[in-house]
Amino acid sequence: ADSDVLVYGTKSQTERTLRWFDRTGKALATVGATISDGEIVLSPDGNRVMGRRSDRERQGNWILNLERGTRTRVTSDPAYNDAVWSPSGEEIAYLTPGAEGQVYIRSADGSGAPRKVPNALLARGLLSDWTRDGRLLSHAIVGAQGVEIFETPVAGGKPRLLIGGPGPQAQARLSPDGQWIAYASAETSRPEIYVVGRDGSGGKWQISANGGSGPRWGRDGR
Repeated sequence: ADSDVLVYGTKSQTERTLRWFDRTGKALATVGATISDGEIVLSPDGNRVMGRRSDRERQGNWILNLERGTRTRVTSDPAYNDAVWSPSGEEIAYLTPGAEGQVYIRSADGSGAPRKVPNALLARGLLSDWTRDGRLLSHAIVGAQGVEIFETPVAGGKPRLLIGGPGPQAQARLSPDGQWIAYASAETSRPEIYVVGRDGSGGKWQISANGGSGPRWGRDGR
């Protein structure tokens, strides 16, 4: 300030809390302290939740068992990007940080060594879904087109472009029947949620009206 007074802030150390809510917004139960600084993802069976810590002492991907209350550290140094569950819930996939992100798969209980997905390089990307037919959906910055959506075979192979510009495209999620992709796009003045056919046919629908992010499908796909 002009009066030579310095104004500054400190980071709060307050832990976030996980809670269950019904669809009307009514709080049902408190789970406890979270395992993530940001996004959390439920396992396919609904019994575990996965998140990611970025602070130095706890950095990496963590899994909380909702029935037992136990916490398992699955990845550690360095702080990896958000991971996704396999359809069976027995494994997770994640991208290492950096200019050329490598895709790895490892057991969800943290046992064994991670295995690399061959040739699956995604520059500054994030995984968003692991489909039932064995493909990984992701978004990444590749080339001069900005952020685009790709799919990569879990068995290995070069990522294939699914949804490109204009504007950043991200957060792709495949419907339970495998026919539709919900995703976020900033092709207009703000990010909105859209749905398109996975094979590129069947049209395109804007779902949100006043901005949106983080799409999720209901289990019945409706």
